[in-house]
Amino acid sequence: MSDVTRFWADPIFRRSVSLLVSLDKEHLAALTNLTRKGFTVSDSDLEQQVGLKEPEATLVLAALRTIYRSRRESGFSGEQSLSEIESLFKSAVDQLPVVEIDDQEREELLKLFAPRPEFDRDNQRQAVQSAPLPVLEDSSFYVDLRAIEEDSSQRGGIRFVPVVLARFFFDEPVPGNLTAFQLTAEGLEELKKSVEKAGRLLKAVEKQSSEWLY
Repeated sequence: MSDVTRFWADPIFRRSVSLLVSLDKEHLAALTNLTRKGFTVSDSDLEQQVGLKEPEATLVLAALRTIYRSRRESGFSGEQSLSEIESLFKSAVDQLPVVEIDDQEREELLKLFAPRPEFDRDNQRQAVQSAPLPVLEDSSFYVDLRAIEEDSSQRGGIRFVPVVLARFFFDEPVPGNLTAFQLTAEGLEELKKSVEKAGRLLKAVEKQSSEWLY
């Protein structure tokens, strides 16, 4: 069973697919062009080029993403995916609008469902990169001042020591999905040097071994 068939029981998904296949040929062609390298598209581009506003824009992109993934994982051709959708509409239990797809719109839908080699390549590359260990998705750094008491009466006998606080957020469960720790100024400088060194090494590998890299 494909993901499209599996998700068809969800009325929101059915409506999303209905919105997608109801687009005219010009808007389908524009959507194909906008999603050639992936399914993240700005709201302004969707509104100006495809005529979609929120929440319809999000629904249509989600439907397209699911159909594309389902087609790829099931080994379906674009024609098989479209036939599956048409069959599901005929068996729909709710009152969805009747979608009439003419030959030109069908041709554009097949282009929309067609393989995206660059997107597939980037997806596979990211999957390989992220498979062995958690992937760092975000980080934040803050400077905290720690108060210490001196014997001297100057400034009320209080001085401050700066400490850097760091938080790392990962893509999978690591204690609380984040790691928090603190650094001294010297430690922060060492971390900066290590990151810069790794960046230089990565660029050198990419430059000298480009014929071997995926």
